[in-house]
Amino acid sequence: VLSSEIVKTANSALYSGAEPVETIAQSVMRIGMRNLRSLMFSLSMRSAVLRDKRLSHYAEEVWRQSYSTASIARAIAKPLGQDPDRAFLLGLLSDIGKVSLLAMQRKEVPKGTEVSPALVGRVFYLYHELAGARLAEAWHMPIDFVACSGCHHRYEENKHNPKDAALISLALRLDIVLERGTNEELQAAVHAPEMDFLELEEPRRLEALEAAREAHSSQTPVG
Repeated sequence: VLSSEIVKTANSALYSGAEPVETIAQSVMRIGMRNLRSLMFSLSMRSAVLRDKRLSHYAEEVWRQSYSTASIARAIAKPLGQDPDRAFLLGLLSDIGKVSLLAMQRKEVPKGTEVSPALVGRVFYLYHELAGARLAEAWHMPIDFVACSGCHHRYEENKHNPKDAALISLALRLDIVLERGTNEELQAAVHAPEMDFLELEEPRRLEALEAAREAHSSQTPVG
């Protein structure tokens, strides 16, 4: 959410330039460090709305997976011939719809009532891409980010930029495999459908897998 707001602010009427920015680095250069500190402070305070003990476990996992997916996307972007900083932001925002869905459930489920994992999982499965696209549109994110948030699991159906979506789908797949810690599954990922869709030669596939492993293992725990 912080990353989205930083890019949104950099592209607002107050700061916008001739071309829209698409990375955190470009946004920081445009906004300036002083304004960035104020922006992040206010957004961090606002994020307290999600601090509900019944949903904290789900919120922490959403953040863990989003950050991990972004880190893996950045790591594998170079072997895939894509911009690492842009890939990081695409990965970070790909499941942003889950944040709004958690906020919705916080309001709808009566206080004192446990939130069922089955309910959370079902809501995520059905609506997180739709919610993500709506959020990205409301935040006036570039069309690439809207399209990727709204359609990354069915990347081949992404009419705007299927290669971005395939990259994020692959990063999500690798995060799941690496969280399980199964080396056999990671090696099998060399034949992942996203790899075929991106038309990667085998050396690039192996390079991407190794980069993903390093990115996942070097992450600072989110606490």
